[in-house]
Amino acid sequence: MVKNAKRLIKKAGFVLWGPESWGPGEGEVDWACDYNDELEKYTKLLIRKCIKIDRENPDAAPGEAIAEYFGIKK
Repeated sequence: MVKNAKRLIKKAGFVLWGPESWGPGEGEVDWACDYNDELEKYTKLLIRKCIKIDRENPDAAPGEAIAEYFGIKK
């Protein structure tokens, strides 16, 4: 997972796996939890971050700086 996206996931409060041998891998989201509140918080954080990136890069093509920040290839 892209480092910048993972920061938002942690900040939103998702439960992440540790180095357990039976898990999917350290740092992966544990999807066995109820994430109603965390998903709402993550969505707000994501939108705020996208607005900030967009404002900081006024000369970039629409969405270009956001895609680059989150490692999305066009």
